[in-house]
Amino acid sequence: MFAKNTANIICATAMISVFIGIFFFTYASKIERNIVVKRSTEIVDDITSNMKMIIPENQKQIIKNTIVPYLTIPDSLNKADKDVENANNALQKSAIEYIFIFASVCIVIVFCLSMMFKFSFFEIVEENIIVLVFVAITEYIFLTFFAQNYITIDSNFVKGKMIDTLLKIGSS
Repeated sequence: MFAKNTANIICATAMISVFIGIFFFTYASKIERNIVVKRSTEIVDDITSNMKMIIPENQKQIIKNTIVPYLTIPDSLNKADKDVENANNALQKSAIEYIFIFASVCIVIVFCLSMMFKFSFFEIVEENIIVLVFVAITEYIFLTFFAQNYITIDSNFVKGKMIDTLLKIGSS
């Protein structure tokens, strides 16, 4: 019984690890990108709506002329973006390799335990597929309906930083 329980735990750990690894590099990364875009857009909309009401029309052009030169993206970021992309691809490749190695070792261990202690390897796998389905549904629901809508950026903090920056620019 102890060997079967151990095999069950190893199998569950392997299957859930593989799922989470794949899930993170596919669906979760896309959701994370959407979160950043959505929150950034909300902050920009919040800031610009407040500024439109407070700042007189003649000052808007002065502010625009002061800020716009600082908004240009330097060419040096293209190289940095490429470096980050290469590092992310290397990380993803090595993560997949480690996940594959880990899952393979776990499968071999579970299979050996099932042969040595005479229990069904396929029964263990079947039970853990059911567990995996529930874990996958839970992860999907949590990420899609909760994490995606969690407000992580305080727009007042961003506004404060912008005002500090504008004050520094104006005083120099």
